[in-house]
Parts: sequence; structure tokens; C-alpha cells
Amino acid sequence: MGIVRYVRALDSPDYNSAFISLWSVLEYLTYTLKDSYDKTIKRTSFHYKDREYARQVLEHLRRYRNKSVHLGAGESEIDTHIYQLKNYIERLLKFHISNHFGFESIEEAAKFMDLQHDIGELKKQIAIYQAGVKFISG
Repeated sequence: MGIVRYVRALDSPDYNSAFISLWSVLEYLTYTLKDSYDKTIKRTSFHYKDREYARQVLEHLRRYRNKSVHLGAGESEIDTHIYQLKNYIERLLKFHISNHFGFESIEEAAKFMDLQHDIGELKKQIAIYQAGVKFISG
């Protein structure tokens, strides 16, 4: 479904409309259609080593999207914005298509994208869950 949305978004001859549709694809792939833009950006930047840089670029794209939707204002550099957004979407599409971790839904993959990047913190969470399993089963 994500690929179909992506291709349809790029079929639009109106670049501003294409950009808005692409942002919707980003929301779909991050399972944030009903969530805040912050969560969309956080889940997308999860896939990058330099998450802060990705977050800043995505924040810039989000501001452009909002300006385009609410003010009807486009920019002469829309093609650059589209290519930037395409790169983020294509990374997410590859992640979902490859499905290396065996997620059964986009929702499960989204929970994965919410994980912290601190290995020590992840190990603490694992220990808490293991203690919970032990407590409930025993």
C-alpha cells in the first residue's frame, strides 16, 4: 500500500500537491496519521545514524508542508524539497519491504521505531520485561 501511495503522489503534475501527498505517505509509513508531526519526525529520523541532522531537515520540510497547506504558499525550491522527502520515504519503504525483524504490521514496526538509541537503556527495559514475564508466569 505504501508503494502505491508513493507512486500516486509522484504522478501529480503539481509539485506542491505532490509534496503534500508525499508527506502523507511519510505519515502512513511511520504509522502517525493520527499523531503529531513530532512523532512522524522521530520515527523517520530513527533510521539514520545522524538522527539530529535528519530531525532538522524533516522539521524544515514539515514547516514547508504546513505553510503550503495553511497559506497555500509554494516555493521556487519545491523540487529540492520533494527530492529530500523522497529520500526519507524511500528509506522507510526499504525498511518495510525488507522486514528483517518479521513485523506483522506497520503498527508493530512503528513501535520498533519508538525504541531509544541508548543500548544501556534498552537492556534495562528488557530486564524489566523479563521480570514482568517471570512475575506473571510464576
